[in-house]
Amino acid sequence: MTWRAYGASVRGTSHQRSGLPCQDAHGWRALPAGGLLCAVADGLGSAPRADEGAQRAVAAALDALEAALAAAPAALDEAAIAGYLRAAFAAARAALERNADPNPLRDYATTLLLAAVTPDWTAVGQIGDGAVVGHWPDGRLETLSLPQRGEYANETTPLTSPDAGARLQVRVWPAPLRALALFSDGLQGLCINLTTGAPFERFFAPFLQALSGPFDADAIGARLAAFLESARVCARTDDDKTLLVAGLPDPA
Repeated sequence: MTWRAYGASVRGTSHQRSGLPCQDAHGWRALPAGGLLCAVADGLGSAPRADEGAQRAVAAALDALEAALAAAPAALDEAAIAGYLRAAFAAARAALERNADPNPLRDYATTLLLAAVTPDWTAVGQIGDGAVVGHWPDGRLETLSLPQRGEYANETTPLTSPDAGARLQVRVWPAPLRALALFSDGLQGLCINLTTGAPFERFFAPFLQALSGPFDADAIGARLAAFLESARVCARTDDDKTLLVAGLPDPA
């Protein structure tokens, strides 16, 4: 079966009031042999070109990982898979460095989540906050990558940080997922228990269900954007919000 994906990034009410653009970005790529690559980035509000940083990081990471897997041998061990993800993060940072001049690199500060799912394995990488939740074939929901926090409240490590490479977290599982969801920190409090890291199943259920039946990614993405911009959600968070959902439809 072919993987399906949809997503939305919307501007938070705090940025609407201040006139700032949405500083989140997301994207995905289908793999020819089956599977999917997904990325979400959240530009730091303190960085004047954070929206550009998030967009460039997503595109560069997906480009690099897609190219690496296309050239990779059919059988990969966990160390090789992790190496490809680390290289994709390095490529995303390099893309920001190339476009920084004459502006400081910190002007493009952004977090980055990257996930790859194939028929044989699953891998997730993260620098900064946001999280990834996986839906395993046995029905379990599991938070695969947790938000990274700094020393102070609301502090996180961006891709542009000097110690980003050391803070990068990569995990690999020798098994495929049924579905996954990536989201920026604007949704963390709605998606997962911030104390235990456990995902809220009632939150994810309708988004996973949308992967089955008639599927129009643009139409479902538009409905998702409307939900993320709703008064009910904005009462809980005034930050930019991104949710990217991907998976296999239920068998007929």
